[in-house]
Amino acid sequence: MEKKTLRILVYSMDPEGFAPLRTVIPRAGFVHEFLPQVQALTEDICQDADIVIVDLPLAQLPKELRSFVSGWLILCESRQNGDKPYDMDGSPWMDSIDDLWVGPFTPRRLKFYFRRFLREVYAAWLDLNGSGVPDGRRRNLEKELERKARTIKDMQKQIPVSFADLVNSRDHAIGDHIRNTHMYVEVLLKELRREHTKPTLAEQAYCDEILQAVPLHDVGKISIPDSILNKAGPYTAEEYAVMRSHTERGGKLIEKTLSQLENYRYYQIAKNMALYHHEKWNGTGYPKGLKGKDIPLEARIMAVADVFDALISKRPYREARTVEQAYVIIKASAGTQFDPEVAAAFIIARPQVEKLVREIIYHM
Repeated sequence: MEKKTLRILVYSMDPEGFAPLRTVIPRAGFVHEFLPQVQALTEDICQDADIVIVDLPLAQLPKELRSFVSGWLILCESRQNGDKPYDMDGSPWMDSIDDLWVGPFTPRRLKFYFRRFLREVYAAWLDLNGSGVPDGRRRNLEKELERKARTIKDMQKQIPVSFADLVNSRDHAIGDHIRNTHMYVEVLLKELRREHTKPTLAEQAYCDEILQAVPLHDVGKISIPDSILNKAGPYTAEEYAVMRSHTERGGKLIEKTLSQLENYRYYQIAKNMALYHHEKWNGTGYPKGLKGKDIPLEARIMAVADVFDALISKRPYREARTVEQAYVIIKASAGTQFDPEVAAAFIIARPQVEKLVREIIYHM
């Protein structure tokens, strides 16, 4: 059978940065043709391509781009370490693109993205259309996809549990905190999905990945000294600075251990939750001082659950606050510490939260 020729258009300020694709495409069993670099994305040019890869800031994307592209549209977020992520929450582009690649783009990462695209998007399309993939190869592809999907899901479930066990071995209160926040995040996700205020949460897989990542949000505490982690009294300024560093330590640990997972989005979600769950809506949080929607949505959700559980939990240096007191604080902090929509959803879901608290504290 004749191999399909993929006509690929890369529109970028650095088109040569995408050169590694020229080696991975033939290995995947396809003939490729890179269209010449153009000065502007016009309808005629886009219509001539099977795959259009666009590496531009959101503000510079032509509004008509989706209508121009008859094939697959891949949007690239080629930021470097430390750059703020795109605000894709609620962006119309989330509903119109076929894939999102997140930089920085190393040759290895580019090859990974394109292999994933061919396997999950392009091959699936060929399968649905009943052409282009021989029957034997199609059956093998289905089996391989199923096997890999099971392996990835098992890894995603086991890794957070293993890390959580390590943290809990250092601080037993962490185990209860992980269990409790997992339940609060689950309630929050259900309420936010019901209200349709966060369009990206419409995808169940995204919500599942957030829940799977909850046990990792405090993983950086593994490297906090016992003398600080288990201190019975308030911290000194120096000790508090060390304790605050658990966010960046957690982000680095997740980057080292999970960045090569095939499900890159799960890795990014877990990293965001560990690194940014102490950021505040008004930009006064840590470690980066992110503000508003620059804070990833999963971290904004984690922040509310994390603070609520901390408020109603007893500490060596203070008594636990009541649920009523905690909710007063959550409500007062909406729009300053917390995303107001996430805080509002948590307030609406108070009956379910109170039921969980009774089960946790009183085993009722």
